[in-house]
Amino acid sequence: MASDLDYMKNLLKENKFDYITIENKKFIVEFTKQMKEIGFSWDGKIGDGFCWGKNMVIYSKNKKVIARIYIRDDEMKRWGAYDYQFRNELALRLFFSNITKHIDFIEKAPEYVRNIFVN
Repeated sequence: MASDLDYMKNLLKENKFDYITIENKKFIVEFTKQMKEIGFSWDGKIGDGFCWGKNMVIYSKNKKVIARIYIRDDEMKRWGAYDYQFRNELALRLFFSNITKHIDFIEKAPEYVRNIFVN
């Protein structure tokens, strides 16, 4: 039986995901691995990204969503009255509660990570 990580790797090899760059596929696999190591899982599918991208992966624990990776193709998306031009990219969305609990991590993180929280 294949592990979750092997399953993700094989899923990303499907033709419908050819639009995802090799670098982005590596990030998705590594992020999945890291999330698994801290007790979070994904539901075994790469679903529709709705207005945020072509597809997405949702990570959760006990039905509480902690992160989403939106996988974007070169495409125009309309959301409400606005058009958004996406390039072949990923958007990582993290959901934090009790952010002060994570302050030690944020303060010790590299500047490019820390700036996301303070700017």
